[in-house]
Amino acid sequence: TFTFTEDDLGNDRFNIDDRLSRFRARVGLRYTFGGQYDCLVPNDNQNVGNVGNVSAASNRKLDSDGDGVKDHKDLCPDVPGLKKYKGCPMEFSAYQAKLRAEKEAAMAAEAEATRIKAEAEAKAEKEAEAARVKAEEEARKMAEAAKIKEAEEMKMKAEEEAKMKAAEEEARRKAAAAKSAEVKRSFDAALKGIKFNSSKSTFKQESYLLMDNVISVMQKYPEINVSIEGHTDSQGGEAANSKLSANRAIAVKNYLVSKGISATRLSTKGHGEYRPIADNNTAAGRAQNRRVEFVIKN
Repeated sequence: TFTFTEDDLGNDRFNIDDRLSRFRARVGLRYTFGGQYDCLVPNDNQNVGNVGNVSAASNRKLDSDGDGVKDHKDLCPDVPGLKKYKGCPMEFSAYQAKLRAEKEAAMAAEAEATRIKAEAEAKAEKEAEAARVKAEEEARKMAEAAKIKEAEEMKMKAEEEAKMKAAEEEARRKAAAAKSAEVKRSFDAALKGIKFNSSKSTFKQESYLLMDNVISVMQKYPEINVSIEGHTDSQGGEAANSKLSANRAIAVKNYLVSKGISATRLSTKGHGEYRPIADNNTAAGRAQNRRVEFVIKN
């Protein structure tokens, strides 16, 4: 059961400044919902009218804030006050001003807290962005430094390889030059010193040492293949000189093979009197033309 009561019949019902009174509208009406007897079911000794009278009496005695001013007369029913201020802790207008000030202060504090929080968040975001940019810059610098270092290392490696290659090439060149010089000395000595018995393909004794030197050189450089080419002066017939030059070249080959030089590394030719290197009209010239040459084939 819901009971509406309006027990205050004075002009205070229309006090438009009574803004804190519970459920009172500007027109001065006060509505009270609920009460200790609202839901009582009447028995044989009670009637609905009696329940309503009890509820109305109870409401008039209600003092929510315990300040001694009943709620229906208390301008500040939720806050303990004084009777001289109609239940408020101070003049009602001053109390309203105080509440407004407190509310404004609370709003200002909240706004300040919001501002400080926003500034802190903006600062944190700015610092985070600065840290990110710094980290990216450091990473870029590290990557660039690593790239430069790698390029320098590659350059140094290439230079070192080039130096090694040049040194190896120089060593090969010197070795080839030394080889060529040694071979030339040996072969030139054989060219000038190998002697045959007159009109024969047999050697004179002093020729063996020179041919042994040729053998040593060919053993030292096993990659050398040689063409042994015989020559004569113009004394005698051409056919006989051609045969004699060929036989002398074969005789040299046979001696080299007998000393361990592979026959596959040796070939022979007889040129007879057709490739003179001196004048056949003089004894000295004819002596130079009677020769055996060692021609390197590779």
